[in-house]
Amino acid sequence: MKSHVRRTGLDASNASYRESVQLEARYDELTDVAGMETELAAALVNLARDTTDADAAEALLRRAAATIENGRMRLIGELMERDAAALDELRTARLELYEAYQVASERLRGHDAAQWADFQVG
Repeated sequence: MKSHVRRTGLDASNASYRESVQLEARYDELTDVAGMETELAAALVNLARDTTDADAAEALLRRAAATIENGRMRLIGELMERDAAALDELRTARLELYEAYQVASERLRGHDAAQWADFQVG
């Protein structure tokens, strides 16, 4: 029952988030429900632990993992949106600083890609 209540709350939160058109409203919505995905995932894990049906337990655990991942991705998307807005402001206010940031960012992405390639091989 608790899982159903949390799922209903999470569904309502997601609907409210999608309807938020202003960045500040989306940030407020995310702040209000930041832990809801974690609570739902914990409830699903508890249900999986209590069930004797291995297939049902696996489905519950997969749903718990997906719930956490969806929440994480939503937060990452929001942070990226905020960063993009800040970069737009920087480009307008201080073009030379914006360009230096872009160069450093590209260098960091290249470094990350090289590390990932080394990890893949090793």
